[in-house]
Amino acid sequence: MRKPLKPVIQVGLILAGTAVLLGGIAGIRALTAPPLPDLSTVKAEAHAVMEPVAELLSAATTRDWGKGSLLTCGDMFKPGSSDTAGVTYTGHWGFRMPEGFDGEAFIDGLPAALGDDYVDQTDTDPITDIPYVDLRHVESGLVVSVTSVTDHDTGEPIIDVLTFSNCAKDPDTDE
Repeated sequence: MRKPLKPVIQVGLILAGTAVLLGGIAGIRALTAPPLPDLSTVKAEAHAVMEPVAELLSAATTRDWGKGSLLTCGDMFKPGSSDTAGVTYTGHWGFRMPEGFDGEAFIDGLPAALGDDYVDQTDTDPITDIPYVDLRHVESGLVVSVTSVTDHDTGEPIIDVLTFSNCAKDPDTDE
């Protein structure tokens, strides 16, 4: 007749079995992860979270909508991940503002102006003295960074609006 296992051993076996089961479930979920969306979809999402900021800059003398750029997904966008499948769209818009525009006041008032759709995620210990704000769009989770700078050549105030999309299929490889 076998001796019954000590309670500590029983708990250890239960925990080990649970870990194996959860690991198997995680593996299955990874194999059935949804495919990445098309680039046009994530680009539209990025523009949609930037547009409310642009609408508040109607006094701009020039607007540079830029064509954006693509970066490979990876550690920058999924910390701790070695998955580099897909690309992320970088939306970067610049607005030259008229002389006398108070960029710092604009940045300070932006969270309130955008309302509950955005949450201020600005670092409380910034590494720069340049006025900026990081706002997370509640529904999409995308973060829009808005910065007030001065053109060194002309002295014109500029508002920079920047966001990174979620990962999308690489249009060159369809992965």
